[in-house]
Amino acid sequence: MVGGGLCDAERSEAYELTGVEIVCSRTAAQAANALLALGPKAALITLGERGAFYSDGEQSFLVPSFPVVVVDTTAAGDARSAAASPPRSRHAGRRRPLPGDGGRRPLRHPAGRSPPCRPRPRSTDS
Repeated sequence: MVGGGLCDAERSEAYELTGVEIVCSRTAAQAANALLALGPKAALITLGERGAFYSDGEQSFLVPSFPVVVVDTTAAGDARSAAASPPRSRHAGRRRPLPGDGGRRPLRHPAGRSPPCRPRPRSTDS
């Protein structure tokens, strides 16, 4: 997104928008400044395993990543973008009711525990 509040780009997108090839934190700062010149109030450039670079024109910093064991990267960027984005719905911040409870209480297991995260294995008895 360019021209709004936050320009959220990954390294290759920032290069396409600015022509600045990001190879270190100095070139990341140059790319972020070029993105800010396009109109957004802040720029966030993700750098893969190196973390992300943020600038809003007043402050700039590198946010390092932390080591993880990668299992699957499907939708990782989408999830990160959603976490970095402000709520846009007119209902943002309101608790949405769960089906069947009328919005009165959170879903709980009958025994007082949280529901299981995984489905139970199917029985092989046929």
